[in-house]
Amino acid sequence: MIEGRVLRALALTLAAMIANAESLPVNRKAPLTASLRKGLDQKWTIPLHKDDFVAIDVIQEHDVALRLLAPDSKELVAVDYFEDEQARERLFWIAKDDGTYFLEVKAGSQDSRITVTAAKRVPVPEDIARLEAQKLFVAVLPDLSGNAEAGVRASGVLSNIRTLARNANDTHLEMLAMAWRCLALRRSGNFAEQEKSGEELLRMGVREKDTLMASYGSYHRGIGSVETGRYSEGLDALRHSADISEANGRNLGAAMANSIIASLQNRIGVTDMAEDRARRALVVFERYGNQRGAAAVHLTMAGVRSLQRELPDAVQEYEAALAIYRQLKDPTNEAIVLRDIATIRGQQGRAAEGLVLATMANELSHKSGLKILRASTLRTLGRLQMQSGNSEGAITSVKAAIQMAVSEKLASAQASGHFELASILMLTGQLQEARQEIEQSLKVLEGLRQTIREESLRQANLSTQRGFFGLYIAILAELDKLHPADGYAALAFEASERSRARGLVELLQENKIQLDGDVPGDLLANEAKVEAELNRLTAEQTRLLLTPETAEAASRLGPAVAKQQEELDRMRGLISEKSPEYADIIRFRPVPVSKLQADLLDDNTALVEYFSSRSRTYIWVVTRSGIRLTFSDGLDAIQDSVQRAYASITARNDGASDKSAGARALRLQQASVTWAKESAKLSDALLKPWAAELGRAKRVIIVPDLPLHYVPFAALPVPSENITMASKVEVIVLPSASVAQAIREAKSLQTASPEDKQIAILADPVFTSDDSRLKGSPGRVQGNLTRSTANTRASFSLTRLPFTRREAMLAGSFVDPSSRFVALDFEASRELAMSGRLRDYRILHFATHSVLDNQYPDASGIVLSLVDKNGQYVDGVIRLHDLYRLKLKADLVVLSACQTALGSRLNSEGFVGVARGMLYAGASGVIASLWKVDDAATMEWMRLFYAAYLGRGMTVSAAVRSAQTEMARIPRWKSPYYWAAFTFIGDPLLRGAQNRGH
Repeated sequence: MIEGRVLRALALTLAAMIANAESLPVNRKAPLTASLRKGLDQKWTIPLHKDDFVAIDVIQEHDVALRLLAPDSKELVAVDYFEDEQARERLFWIAKDDGTYFLEVKAGSQDSRITVTAAKRVPVPEDIARLEAQKLFVAVLPDLSGNAEAGVRASGVLSNIRTLARNANDTHLEMLAMAWRCLALRRSGNFAEQEKSGEELLRMGVREKDTLMASYGSYHRGIGSVETGRYSEGLDALRHSADISEANGRNLGAAMANSIIASLQNRIGVTDMAEDRARRALVVFERYGNQRGAAAVHLTMAGVRSLQRELPDAVQEYEAALAIYRQLKDPTNEAIVLRDIATIRGQQGRAAEGLVLATMANELSHKSGLKILRASTLRTLGRLQMQSGNSEGAITSVKAAIQMAVSEKLASAQASGHFELASILMLTGQLQEARQEIEQSLKVLEGLRQTIREESLRQANLSTQRGFFGLYIAILAELDKLHPADGYAALAFEASERSRARGLVELLQENKIQLDGDVPGDLLANEAKVEAELNRLTAEQTRLLLTPETAEAASRLGPAVAKQQEELDRMRGLISEKSPEYADIIRFRPVPVSKLQADLLDDNTALVEYFSSRSRTYIWVVTRSGIRLTFSDGLDAIQDSVQRAYASITARNDGASDKSAGARALRLQQASVTWAKESAKLSDALLKPWAAELGRAKRVIIVPDLPLHYVPFAALPVPSENITMASKVEVIVLPSASVAQAIREAKSLQTASPEDKQIAILADPVFTSDDSRLKGSPGRVQGNLTRSTANTRASFSLTRLPFTRREAMLAGSFVDPSSRFVALDFEASRELAMSGRLRDYRILHFATHSVLDNQYPDASGIVLSLVDKNGQYVDGVIRLHDLYRLKLKADLVVLSACQTALGSRLNSEGFVGVARGMLYAGASGVIASLWKVDDAATMEWMRLFYAAYLGRGMTVSAAVRSAQTEMARIPRWKSPYYWAAFTFIGDPLLRGAQNRGH
């Protein structure tokens, strides 16, 4: 009775299904099209006879899943190979009985339009192979969410599927098997084979004009390259995958590639770029309901926050990822998250909690079978065991991690393992063994760095290795204490040099060779095309930022600008790689201390180099006769003082909140007190440890580190004396000692400037279309103006700087009129600067505003005329990437603009900005400013400087000191805000030349 009711109900259900379902057209040229709402399905009937073969193709706008139902509505087969837009889902079947079958298509998280084609025929052997391949697919795909061993099994099955697809002469099915096999290889940790298979799939996709498969191939090739330690190749392939997907409207595919790129950028150390790309990917993943993709972005963002030392925010991102991975029942990625949270707990001093998490991560990683993960969790476990007092267990864990990394040829994991072991051995007093381990770690890292083609990425990557160099220096410093006569101080100094400004040194060395003859013409043409498009976009961005109403439109250009900047960096890396000397250029060798003493220092010069860690600052004092390593407080103790000192000395630039002249006077008085207090603290920390050498020196070369780049050393009080550094010695700043040597080597290959080309001056440009000079009348001189820095991320306005005109006249007055060139007003233009007409001048002087972009340093620059004589906007910014083309012969470039000594700060490079760009362009030295400067005060400072440099023939450093001390004696300008902003960066012994004044 009950059975009869069930059968009747089933019959009624089937009848309703048949009545509500349309018949699927079979063997027709015109496909069926339909629209599906997200989460809902639609059914079509397919009448089949026994032994009929049916092949169904569905082109999806967005993700859909296919099911074939038997006449009794039981599921026969279900397929859902792709989440991607514009992808092709295929389903095959051979009917066991006559009857009406059903095709069900269900939309995923998005509404979708589909195009359905069905073919029915008597099966041939190829169809049997297709059906067998489908059967294996359905069986194997669940293995891809398993452990590494399951990935190995799946890889073998997918190879068999590929063979069946070949037997069926079905190229699409073969590529489908290849794509899934790439994923299986990734799951199993076989990255070399993943890269190889991805390359094969890419070639096949291109040949078959299948853009989806081509993008998959490039994606997997990129991941394989990255994990086998070839970062630039991997980055190129991943960008190519993203570009293919974007060009074909596949947002999800582009987001997947961008997510991996962001992860790699974070690994390299380009955190701003990583965050920007990850955020864009997250928007897509959330729109499509792709939880796995969203979790991957949270992982990347957590890594970014960790590098930025924002640990609570990092944990929040990790916990978001952890919740998703637990929901997805993904123990492999759960282990990754637990490992990284454990690391943070250790950094926060919560080692016991971290050890529990690391133990959990280690157990999960062991179950995963993925050796790259096991190696990393063992390292983390070892670190936390050491923090918990178990040194023996720590050494055992880390040695096992190293052995695993070596056996799997995982270079990055090897480097990290040797680093962890060195840390443990140092703490247990085994210094020589620790030294061997950290040297091996740095050797592996150097090999990885050399696989990065793009200069900006190499610079960022070096920043992430700071901890490795810091440990090496700490080990050598301890050995120096025990064996002071054995040269460990010099070895530690050279380690410090290896950790800094290598990008600039490499660029300067590259400047010595002519690349064009070794580079294919199409590569140079592509570089020019990319650079032209970047200039067009950045010029438009600048134009839009000049008015608040269009600033939002400027921000929308940001992603396009970033993409072009990345592409230009990539093109320049490819061009550099063509040089026969390229490998030698990037194989950095610091200047030996003995050569430094002989070539850079004289009896009156001391070099002082700083390397800061959180707990200690290492200070090397190098003179002609020796080297000494001493110590001072670390960043935890002095960083706040640096910030307060900089804020107090620049307090005159922060007057927006002053309600009255009295309020301003009181605020500046308080700032003066703060400066006196904080500068004294900095003097004790930074100068007192080498006060003996300071007392004997006439000239001091400072190589600052991290926040010390913001310190105006010339304005610091000399320990135990009531005078400033500027009153006692000449101060020169260098990014590294090796930079000075590289500058001199590059300069030695240049021809001297002609006698009739002494100084070129560009000043008083026209910034706005309402400037009075457009009406033919001279502008009114205004007082109390400040030379400012425009931020390329926000709206800005640029006012005329009338004192720059007088400054130009004063600077030029110290040379013969026939040997000077002065460009004012509209003539002070980017077109002039880039024309080559300034190339041969010995001194270049720019008196204007500047722009600063901390996220993309290449967009920083100096601002010349932004309108032409007709009042039309023109591109007037000389950007950092433009400077690479200037090829200057200048001894000195004077940047009489605000904050030109600053830029985007990289731990490994110092400030990447206009001053650094001018050194690359060929200048031996640059005078630049640390903060915004008063227009009239700048003019006075420049007058005093040129009087000493050109009028009295002093060296640059002596002339800078002369200007500083003379100006400090003038009551109006006695505050160090006015005289200490300008600093000299470059060749310490750069000479002056006395000229006849006019």
